[in-house]
Formats: sequence, C-alpha cells, structure tokens
Amino acid sequence: MNPELGEVWSWLRPLPPLADLAEISKGIDYKGQDALAGKVSRSDHRFEGAVRGFTRAHRSLQIHQQPPLSWMSLDPDVIQSTRAGATTGVPQVLVNAAPVSRGPWRLKALIDPEGRPFTSRFLTVRPRSGEVSPWFLWALCNSPMANAFVHTHDIRDVKLGTLRRMPVPRVTGGQADRIEDAARAYFREMEGPSQDLLAGLIDEETAKRLLLQIDAEVLRLYGLPPRLERQLLDLFEGEPREGVPFRFDAYFPSDFEPLFSLHVYLSGEYRRSTADQLAARHRDVTSPALLTAFRSAVEAFETE
Repeated sequence: MNPELGEVWSWLRPLPPLADLAEISKGIDYKGQDALAGKVSRSDHRFEGAVRGFTRAHRSLQIHQQPPLSWMSLDPDVIQSTRAGATTGVPQVLVNAAPVSRGPWRLKALIDPEGRPFTSRFLTVRPRSGEVSPWFLWALCNSPMANAFVHTHDIRDVKLGTLRRMPVPRVTGGQADRIEDAARAYFREMEGPSQDLLAGLIDEETAKRLLLQIDAEVLRLYGLPPRLERQLLDLFEGEPREGVPFRFDAYFPSDFEPLFSLHVYLSGEYRRSTADQLAARHRDVTSPALLTAFRSAVEAFETE
C-alpha cells in the first residue's frame, strides 16, 4: 500500500467496508478462441442467441454515460467464468477494472439501470438492500474518497478486494436520498435538451458546481476533520478529472489556505461571509455552523 494518506485511512478504519453495503463482483470471462470450437462469444453484430451487453469502454466515456452496447452470448459452452456478469435485470453500477489514468483519478463509475450482462472489463457494484440506490453508489464510487483509496492501495488494476474494503459512511435514508437527488441533478444537466457536448454548448460552470456538490455531500457523510479532508482533496491538485467534459483539476484555488471542509466552502453562507464582503457590510458572522467551521480551521492552522 502507498503510505500516502495513511492518517486518513487510520481515521476511517472503524467504518464498515463497501462490501457491507453492496455486492461487488467481476464480469464474464469467455473461453479462448481455440476452445470456442467455432462458436461466437461476442460481436458488434447480432448473432443467434445473443443479448445486448457491455464488453468494452472507450477512453472518452463520461461518467453520466453508458459503455457502447455489444452482442454477447450467455451460452455456458462459451463462458470460462460467469461470476455476476450473466445476472441480468438487476440495476447496477459498473466500475472499470483497468485504471483510467496513472494519477489519482482511477475510476469511472457508470449507472446501468437495466442490469445488462457485462464482461470482466468491468466490476459490478449492486445495492444489498433498498437502503441505498445505484445513484448513491455511483456518487460514492466516483468520489475523491473512492479514487484516493484505490490509488493508494492498488498499483495497477482496480482490484476486487480493494473495492470491497473501501470504507463507507453509515448513512440514513434521508442522507442517501440527498445524494441521489444531487446525482440526478447532475445527470439532468448533462443530458438535458439544451446540452450538446459535441458543439461545446454545455454550461461548464453549472455542471462543475453540481459535481462538486455531489463530492461535498459524500465527504460530509464521512465526517473527516477539515485538516484530513483537505489532505485527501489536495491529492487531486493539478490532476485532470477523468470522465467529465469540462476542466476539473482542483477543489480549491491554489492560494486558498483555510482548512474548511468542502461542503462549508461551497455553502452560500461561506460565500456571503468572505473577508471582503464582511468588511463592506460591517456585519459579524452569526451562523453557528459557519462559526464552528471557522474555529476548526483556526485550531487546525495553529496545530500545523
């Protein structure tokens, strides 16, 4: 394991693993060409007995999209290992088995609400119960927490065991619903009739703000001290985020030193309470939540 962020992982050790919240498995491995005896296992063209599924992902794939569909055989005679890849009709999140970059952004988690079959190019993450939805798991698996955990624990491929061990917050139904709502808002923005990625008409600021809000809500559930959350997010400083059609290479401005949690930094109260605005209005900060955040930032700064 990379020792980077060791203090963060120590602090999160009491939390349950992702395997408690979701079933995580690999997809289908087909037999080699020599063992197929002339039978077809997958193709871009329809063949007898084939079903539509996922066999590959291209580099330009965005996290609000799905992989291209292929034709796949579920005939046991052509399959080496079935695992969860042949179980259909179960809504799921698909995670790339091969890292999408050498940097800390390793994952592109994709929602498949229909539950199509898939090959071992992907790992599946399926809710164990109705307590959380695929939307929540999508937000969790695309979060900086998940990407940092995989980056610091796996050197090459995204290992099944690593994903299963990833710490997850204990959530209530209302908290999971809030994150699902934020995820759906991002999808609506990216898939809305006014958006045309090829024409470059996407509202990048709105899209980035919505994605930041998702990350902030996920991190808020973990309850990391602001100093440790900042360590986590600084890992992504200057690292282009994969799977988004807009610039995303930092969580804070390069000259931003206060140690606030991301959800406080993004809050309207914080925006209204910056030093320049306060000086202009001669008004004290009265919000208990913001005062607590300011005190935490000062204490963290003094202990550095």
